[in-house]
Amino acid sequence: YTCSSPMDRMVSPGGYTFDASPEGSPRDNEQLVLAEDSMSGPGDDSPDDLEARKVWQFLRISSVLGMVLFVALWGSWLIFAGPKAVPSFSSPYGWGAALCGAVCFSFTEVPVKIPGSQQVGAVMFNAYCYVGNGAVNCLAIPVLWVLGEPFVFHLPGLLAALDNLLVQYFARQAVWLMGIGAAPACWGTVGILTSFLWGTLVFGDRPWAPRLLIIGLVVLIMGVVLVSVSVYLSKRSEVGNSPDLSNGSKVSDRRVRFGVLLGLGSALLAGICDGSIIAFYFVFRTQRETGTGVSGMLQYLGSFGISTLLMNCVVVGVYLGVVHLVGLPGRGRGSTIKDLRLRQCGIPGMLSGVSWAQGNACGVLASHHMG
Repeated sequence: YTCSSPMDRMVSPGGYTFDASPEGSPRDNEQLVLAEDSMSGPGDDSPDDLEARKVWQFLRISSVLGMVLFVALWGSWLIFAGPKAVPSFSSPYGWGAALCGAVCFSFTEVPVKIPGSQQVGAVMFNAYCYVGNGAVNCLAIPVLWVLGEPFVFHLPGLLAALDNLLVQYFARQAVWLMGIGAAPACWGTVGILTSFLWGTLVFGDRPWAPRLLIIGLVVLIMGVVLVSVSVYLSKRSEVGNSPDLSNGSKVSDRRVRFGVLLGLGSALLAGICDGSIIAFYFVFRTQRETGTGVSGMLQYLGSFGISTLLMNCVVVGVYLGVVHLVGLPGRGRGSTIKDLRLRQCGIPGMLSGVSWAQGNACGVLASHHMG
């Protein structure tokens, strides 16, 4: 959308820019576009174009790398290692799966850096993410058929999928509010603490060195505090150096604090939900008398994938119904399917979901081999 003057250019809560001037005419808009074109040279690229090009290039590389590692790890295990394995901390497959999972998880938030990827809002961006996540996990079902094993749906997989929807929603909100460098550190730390509490307080795990454990937990908590303070100071410095800020510094400071607190709250919720996923997998393992082998893991992942896709259909259906009846924020009724921005938001969101699924599957494989 174009506008006739900078004062008439308004941005809705959903990130959509529209013309608020009743005097704007197609002729005025055409003159504005011609003026902008005349100011740039034929070979000039805007900063947004350069940033988008770099992010897309890195996204392609990271997607290919993650897929190669994922296929090589799972393929070699299914072909050569066999279905039975004794859990061992020194297992090469276990360490390889843990490393592969860490690499895949590190790519999950790269698509958020693509300019324009946030314009559909967190709901639709995560809906695209759920499509990629569910599709990858559903690949476990044809693998079961190739191995000659039946697929059995398990309720813990559905509950874990619901929990994962919350993880990705709050994680995305935290990234948009705190940044890609700070938010994953916060919710990752909270996830570790939550997983530890589940293991020790609910499932009966006993730490071998309580003193060292307490020191480690204190260090993790202090890390979250220091990261939060760093984000606040960084955001405050950005607002203070803004050339448009002449008055109202107190209002801007309150706005920065509110944004950081909202981002920190989103990171805390994402971490709590993320650390709780282990509870559903542990319940699934205890339900199987013979332990969790290849067929068990594939059934769990398949149940997870099917549940993710089905719940995503519900989310998208409700969202599109609201868009049809009410319209997008700041746009009113009459929004079209083009507002879903498949290329700008859909493809990055699905690639993010693929990385989430790869990291989750590698984590399950690491637990199978290392305990």
